[in-house]
Amino acid sequence: MFKLEPDGFAAIAPLFDNLSLRHGSVRAVLRAPSLGDIWVDDLASPRQASLRGPEGLYLAG
Repeated sequence: MFKLEPDGFAAIAPLFDNLSLRHGSVRAVLRAPSLGDIWVDDLASPRQASLRGPEGLYLAG
C-alpha cells in the first residue's frame, strides 16, 4: 500500500461514496486531510483504499 498525499484525496473520493454517507469520519478526512490518512493499492490507478480517520479504519474498493 502507498500513502496518498492530501492533494489526491478528492480523486479517490468516489471509492468512499457509500461509506461517506454513513460515516462522518470518512467525510471529515476527505474534506480536511489533516484529520487522517489514506493508503491506496496503486498510486496511478487506485482500486482499493484504506482510510484512517478520527473514529477508526475504513476499507473501500
